[in-house]
Amino acid sequence: MYESTEDETPQLLECLRVMSRRREALEQQREDIEAMLAEISQFEQLCQQELARRNEA
Repeated sequence: MYESTEDETPQLLECLRVMSRRREALEQQREDIEAMLAEISQFEQLCQQELARRNEA
């Protein structure tokens, strides 16, 4: 790295804050997606069960 005469500490701290907020948002999105995928799987299973029931009749 290069030597800087300017104190970059405030910029580095802000960068860390921004990345932390973005990480939190992405983790929340991941949780939301996982919950939706679980719901979809449940509905798929219900549909498959209903189709199987209809094929048996």
